[in-house]
Amino acid sequence: MDCPGFEDEQQEACNVNECLINNGGCSQICVDLPHTFRCACKPGYKLINNNTCDDVNECEIEGSCSQICINEKGTYKCECEPGYLRDPQDHTRCKAMEGHASLLFSMQHNIRKISLDHHEMSAIINSTKSATAIDFVFRTGMIFWGDVSEKKIYKAPIDEGRERSIVVESGLSSADGLAVDWIYGHIYWTNADRDSIELANFEGNMQKTLIRSELKEPRSIAVDPLNGWLYWSDWGSNAKIERAGMDGTHREVIASFDVKWPNGITLDLVSGRLYWVDAKLHTISSCNFDGSQRRLVLFSTTWLPHPFSISTFEDSLYWSDWNQKAIIKANKFNGSNITAVTALHMTQNPMVVHVYHPYRQPDGVNHCAAVNGHCSHLCLPAPQINSKSPKISCACPNGLMLMSDGLMCAEEDTNRTMTEVNVNDHTESEDSGLIAAIIIFSGSLLITLAALGAFLLYRHYLHRNVTSMNFDNPIYR
Repeated sequence: MDCPGFEDEQQEACNVNECLINNGGCSQICVDLPHTFRCACKPGYKLINNNTCDDVNECEIEGSCSQICINEKGTYKCECEPGYLRDPQDHTRCKAMEGHASLLFSMQHNIRKISLDHHEMSAIINSTKSATAIDFVFRTGMIFWGDVSEKKIYKAPIDEGRERSIVVESGLSSADGLAVDWIYGHIYWTNADRDSIELANFEGNMQKTLIRSELKEPRSIAVDPLNGWLYWSDWGSNAKIERAGMDGTHREVIASFDVKWPNGITLDLVSGRLYWVDAKLHTISSCNFDGSQRRLVLFSTTWLPHPFSISTFEDSLYWSDWNQKAIIKANKFNGSNITAVTALHMTQNPMVVHVYHPYRQPDGVNHCAAVNGHCSHLCLPAPQINSKSPKISCACPNGLMLMSDGLMCAEEDTNRTMTEVNVNDHTESEDSGLIAAIIIFSGSLLITLAALGAFLLYRHYLHRNVTSMNFDNPIYR
């Protein structure tokens, strides 16, 4: 009963339940109060004015679902991408259907592997002088790493690390960042000494400087061969994160505001987001692949005093930190549940870290597989900007240039085999006579036609040989 004893209230204002008349004007729930009332909403709805309820779009809340979020009136449901299943204990979370994830990380004098299930750690590559950048090809079980002391890039089977071989040593002054294109068979690396981004095939052949302008301190690098994009960080005076096609085209800055020391980047190919650590700002941030919808995931001077590298899998982020001398883990949506994966204050600084799992390298179509895309040398994935974008681009190693057909590479002077014939350059003195003029013109025309015919035959010969070329290198098979 309202207003017990009628103290300090007018009697006519008591014993009135406004909710009995038209539900108090509330669209859902009316709550009677002493001498007044208020409107409320059912779960999944929110009050947008004093009496109207509207649906809450839970899908706008970051992390409501691991992967796919479907909003419904008053509720929502989560689904998973192919290869993942909903967690029986929490249907909003998705778990990989196969494989056991591990971490690979470099520690200067060795490269280690740690199981994320049991935290068992072992050295898979020993006796490195200064291993920094690493990446892998899961399908073949091959690991690649750069040694900044030896100025070389190596590769070795992960299970037989002693059988290492040199991939790149010629012209390599530094390889601070390294990324493997597991579909088209190329390695990309940042060269901080030369301020460039370079590439080669898995055998170290056909090296190419892909990007060399407007780079100050290129560091971390990542590739998305499914869509033909290359991403990298630059912690120079104008620090930024950029992307370009894996053929070097369509370069653009995707993050520059409030970016200081972007040491490490990683791609979440499932969610389509890029994550990076900033060692000066002590932060982890993320954005869409095009730079939109940027978010701050975590700020912590305790857990991010000097982060160096980052990787992601399922709902977690993993990063290395030089001050903590450890690999650390947190929720990728909000930075919660921070835990150390390794022991803190290990004897060496952990360098680059990668999650080792088949889903980190999804299968894709190699559009260069058929006769190397008709390219004479390098066949590279092109950025997929829209449905009409070309799938591949032909490119040339250092020292060669692409000819006008867009397929063949040649030395820079060999495409100038024809000297232009000026059929008008036969001006004689006015008394040369008509017959002499006709003879000169006819001779010039015959020379031009002969040269044109020879050129067309040469082009036909080149095309026939390109299409029937037998590539012995296994990356072209």
